[in-house]
Amino acid sequence: MNNLKKYIKRKIHEILDFKYTLIRWKENICDYIVSIYIFFTRFLNEIFFRKNKSNSKNIMILVSSLKNGGAERVAANLGNELSKKYNVILVTLSKPTENDYKCNAKRIVLKEEKRKLQYFNSVIFQLRKIKKEYNITHCISFANKMNYFNVISKVNEADIISIRNFISLSEKENDYEVHYMNTISIKLAQKIIVVSKELKEDLIKNYNAKRGKTYVIYNYVDNDFINECLKEKKDLKLGNNTVINVGRLDKQKNQKKLIEAFRLVVDKVKDAKLIILGSGKLYDELEKVIKKNKLTHNVKLLGYKKNPFIYMKKSKCFVLSSNYEGFPNSMLEAMSVGLPIISCDCSSGPKEILSSFEFIDEKVNNVKYCDYGILTPLLQNKKSKEMMANAIIEILTNNELSEKYSNLSKERALQFNKEKQIDEWINIIEISKAENKFIILSRKILLKIKKIFTKKDYIKLSKEFFNIKANDYDNTDLKKYSMNSCNIILDYLENIKFKSLLDVGCGTGYLLSRLSNRNLNLVGVDLSDKMIDVCNSKNIKNTKFICASSDNIPCKNKFDVITCSESFHHYPDENKVLREIYRLLNDDGYFIIADNDDGKYGMISVFFENFYNRHFKSTGDCSASTLKRTKYLFKRNNFKVIYSSKYANNTHYFIVGKKIGKENEKKNN
Repeated sequence: MNNLKKYIKRKIHEILDFKYTLIRWKENICDYIVSIYIFFTRFLNEIFFRKNKSNSKNIMILVSSLKNGGAERVAANLGNELSKKYNVILVTLSKPTENDYKCNAKRIVLKEEKRKLQYFNSVIFQLRKIKKEYNITHCISFANKMNYFNVISKVNEADIISIRNFISLSEKENDYEVHYMNTISIKLAQKIIVVSKELKEDLIKNYNAKRGKTYVIYNYVDNDFINECLKEKKDLKLGNNTVINVGRLDKQKNQKKLIEAFRLVVDKVKDAKLIILGSGKLYDELEKVIKKNKLTHNVKLLGYKKNPFIYMKKSKCFVLSSNYEGFPNSMLEAMSVGLPIISCDCSSGPKEILSSFEFIDEKVNNVKYCDYGILTPLLQNKKSKEMMANAIIEILTNNELSEKYSNLSKERALQFNKEKQIDEWINIIEISKAENKFIILSRKILLKIKKIFTKKDYIKLSKEFFNIKANDYDNTDLKKYSMNSCNIILDYLENIKFKSLLDVGCGTGYLLSRLSNRNLNLVGVDLSDKMIDVCNSKNIKNTKFICASSDNIPCKNKFDVITCSESFHHYPDENKVLREIYRLLNDDGYFIIADNDDGKYGMISVFFENFYNRHFKSTGDCSASTLKRTKYLFKRNNFKVIYSSKYANNTHYFIVGKKIGKENEKKNN
């Protein structure tokens, strides 16, 4: 009884653990909790909150601050323009500072809470209070956290989120909390605004965003504002061959590799200079890189500048070195000033800006002279640095090419005019109306319940799950579990003689790679074509890999040994698989399984695991695997159990069965 209590307690802790939910349960439990929470809170708002019956539209713009950022600048500019047509309020987390972008809309600053949980709850309740007080009809938010606050605090307005960075790449530098926020925001938002076509396709592919509610609105260039800034008189002595980069000093902007590439430029053009405008946590590290490459006279970190345009005007070209972007505002602004552009082909934005709004799902491998600027590969290795350096040298030394791209930059910048982009925002606002939350959320919950109790295609789920995991499988905990089981099998194989072996559910080929030095006929079978690709890329000796389902293996030859490591619980019809194994085994051949044992606490734990696997998991696990049940299946399918044991604190089992020849089948039955 105590063991059962411990088991139930452990499972409850697993459900409540946030990161475990994200990694192992793929956010399902979190989704249900959030869905129920949102359902009841929005239902209460639907009952008690009086709807805005007037035709006037009250817009809330939600952004963390108004300083030092592309999203912040867009939010401020959008607030200024929409204020001419609608009632607009601007809500921020940060207090006003001297460096803030100017916005004519009324500004409300939310109160801060020190503790994380209190902070989140406080922001959500403050936003709901403001939305009710000002009868908000539309709420537009910018950036990950604010998008999440927008959809969670929804009262009775149309929620519009704006995603301005390539989040599938930026998440790799952040934690699971950011991924969770993005997933919830994209699922629940009424409209999603992105800044490039490539970003739209990324959301559809990686976040299941609905194509019909995702819209592309490019950033615009405020030429009047830039021309006004250029009137500022400042004596700048930058030199004739100055290259400029604008962006905060962090890993995303990749200025370290740009500085290293610029060393090659200085070797050819002695008076070449690189100025970097922006502040950030990598300042000290970049200074060390400058000193290491002996570029103290050629590369300068000038910090954040409120008016970068006067520096652009004195430069000869603009360089973008980012690993990823959303849609680089600084590049557009440099084009408006008339600078030739050299950019890495990062996701997303540069290609669409420099190539007539085209989105081509191919990365450049060499220097490419596009319609409105020059593209180079991402700055990752020595070759890509040389290409970037060559492009910069070409612009600095070829006046004809420089003048050509300078004129094309001005021409291109005019196509991103303010009027066009603001009209698109107004159109989105006009077609977005507050939804009937009660009906919509009721329908969502019913669909969730239906999905839970609908019979799943486990083979398809297994294939999808392992296709996603394939490339990084060898670096995950899944590989560690698999290795432990494979090592148990390998120890047993030392005691028997065999000439051929088939590994069913071979994964990335760990077990077969350990056997490849022997003179054996080795074959690996896996359902995932991506896993098979990884196996083939390893060039394992004397081994053939086949992509096939374990219940229908296209092999004519028979084997002395067939192994199955950590995959038996993925088979919806174990009997069918065992019949296929029986067909492929030589007489007196061995079938060896190492797998999870979910029967540690008897039938209750088996029932719990079966219910959890079938209704909540989406990894293809379809049954609770136990040693006792596997022994029964062996006997039923004419295998004689010759050895069995448990390992890893009785959480896994190991079983060896021997094929019973046709003469002994009747006796066994």
